[in-house]
Amino acid sequence: MRSTYNIKAEKKLKLERAAIDLSVKLGKQIKWTEIMETLIDEFYKDACDVLLIRYEQEAQLEAEMNSLERDTTR
Repeated sequence: MRSTYNIKAEKKLKLERAAIDLSVKLGKQIKWTEIMETLIDEFYKDACDVLLIRYEQEAQLEAEMNSLERDTTR
């Protein structure tokens, strides 16, 4: 089964540049899609960890802001 993912131009450009740099280092052509596939296959758990931490920090900050707002309205 195949699905598509719309990637913004600036992110695709980053991947294309990385593919070119890697191709030069390896002496063989690497496509940006190979980098994308590797990111998904090898690093999806890391991405989940990053998102978990990010959303926990945002929730904590929001709770602190709400607490400050309650304190200043008393």
